[in-house]
Amino acid sequence: MKTIRWLPLVLGALQASAEFFHTKAGQETVIKCGLDNFATSLVWRRGSQLLFRVTSKTRMLQRGTSSIAMRSKQKQDTNLQISAVEEGDAGEFTCVVDNKETVHTLAVVLVSVDPLGNGLSPGSVAVLRCRVAGLPSEPWVEWSRPGDARRWDRGLARLEPVEASHAGKWQCVFHHDGSHYMEEIELSVKKMSMTTISPSAKGHPTPGPIMVALPKVGFWLVASGGSLLVLLLLILVLIMSCRIRRRKLQKRFLQMNARKPMSGRQYCQCRCPTAAVAPRRPDTTKKKKPPALPMC
Repeated sequence: MKTIRWLPLVLGALQASAEFFHTKAGQETVIKCGLDNFATSLVWRRGSQLLFRVTSKTRMLQRGTSSIAMRSKQKQDTNLQISAVEEGDAGEFTCVVDNKETVHTLAVVLVSVDPLGNGLSPGSVAVLRCRVAGLPSEPWVEWSRPGDARRWDRGLARLEPVEASHAGKWQCVFHHDGSHYMEEIELSVKKMSMTTISPSAKGHPTPGPIMVALPKVGFWLVASGGSLLVLLLLILVLIMSCRIRRRKLQKRFLQMNARKPMSGRQYCQCRCPTAAVAPRRPDTTKKKKPPALPMC
């Protein structure tokens, strides 16, 4: 009976084979061991680093000390789940079930868009990059779009200029062991307003619609209005400073005149009105001569 009970586990271990897994950096991924359960113990390692160990007796998770070990946990009894995958997580993973080892490979795809943001501006330049880590040799990488026959090889797609048709899903496709795999990224392009021009005179072609980017127009309007306000403030400051300086000079001039010492002549002069000359009194000291006697 014991032999029959162990037979499915032995057959399952013999049938377990290495698998290839891939995920995008920053996402969560699950690496399948290949066996659904274990009888005595389960061990997961990345290279020589211990991720965790579980025994059938305690069912307690003994975790390693590395960064990836802290982000790893047991999934569906024998599988490995890694959260917030990083570029350094790529490589070979070993699943040990009851002393039977199976080696799997995890490739991490790194995709980026330059410039970053909520959306690309029409008419600008954008660059899409794709790189695959964790493979023994550098694979062939290219960008493609659903329904578009064009291909951008070497993992680099340059959009110059950016158009509204560039919005949507983009696929980073890479090849490994005769098979191709892909990771997707979503691009968004900002909307633009259409401003039409009235028809011109006869003999001249009517210009087509002009594409005006509302964010750029608003930026320049705000910038020009701010510059004009700063210029007016500078002029006002100059006028006020000139007035204050003129008042200070006038006050200083008046103070200097008030403190100026008087000359000798100015000091003796009296500004009071001239007193009236007193009338001369008759001299009473002189005796009047008696009148002459009449001659007979």
